[in-house]
Amino acid sequence: MVNTEQNFDQAFEQLCSYVEPTVLIVRPGGCADAAEKRLQIVEQLKAEKGFIELKVFQLIEEETARNTEIGREINVQNPANKDSQQDIDLFCIVKMLKKIIFAGLESRDKFILTDFPDTIKQAEHFEKECAKISAVIFAAGGDASNRIEIINNGLSVESIDSLMQKDYRLKAMRAWDEATFNEHLGSRTSWGLIAGGPLSGKSLVSKIVAENTKGKVVDMIAMADAVRPTLDTEEGPFEGRVPDAEVEKRVLAMVEADKQAGDKFFYLFDGRYHETV
Repeated sequence: MVNTEQNFDQAFEQLCSYVEPTVLIVRPGGCADAAEKRLQIVEQLKAEKGFIELKVFQLIEEETARNTEIGREINVQNPANKDSQQDIDLFCIVKMLKKIIFAGLESRDKFILTDFPDTIKQAEHFEKECAKISAVIFAAGGDASNRIEIINNGLSVESIDSLMQKDYRLKAMRAWDEATFNEHLGSRTSWGLIAGGPLSGKSLVSKIVAENTKGKVVDMIAMADAVRPTLDTEEGPFEGRVPDAEVEKRVLAMVEADKQAGDKFFYLFDGRYHETV
């Protein structure tokens, strides 16, 4: 929530920090065809769901070859005789990814990380300094005769799989399955609330933030006004305050219609309608 009594730049930065991208990791399971199924899932996520794959260590090679700021930092602390995937400074990797993920380019808000993070330490630092990992998709492979045994798939206390399994972010798929994906991740809705006193500029802030975050402004008073005629009866027009529940139904119907149309917005609520928190 952003209060317009704050400095606008500070408020804008605060709100944008809440607009988190969708970040996935797709890892193979133990079946013979698991690596193939992983590639299939990744390609479908890219083709059907608009995800961008970030092959992390390939990106590092490109940064060092181009001698960018990050590339120079990596070259200084990672001499050529070291194993790049083991010795590159964790801070440099996350710094590079943060610049890419939060570049602010439209329609670039869904990413697949490949090769990194792999350990709990790496995952925790990535989530602290960059973005939350939405889920790890466990590409199990095999068929119905193969039991999916995540816990026995070579997990160690350092594995990112064990970390994600603890808070139910480890999602198993034998192969690409859109229904399973939608159940796990496809129905998430992001939103924020612009709050402030009368004539404080809520609508202006909402408009500016929406333009910079692929946002859709939801005017709750306008929603209530749109609902009012539907509550009229044969005895006459509806009088009084439109119930909160009726306004909520209208908002949820709008969000569902957007989903059916394939649109994914960051919904910005311009003020509150509810009488209580």
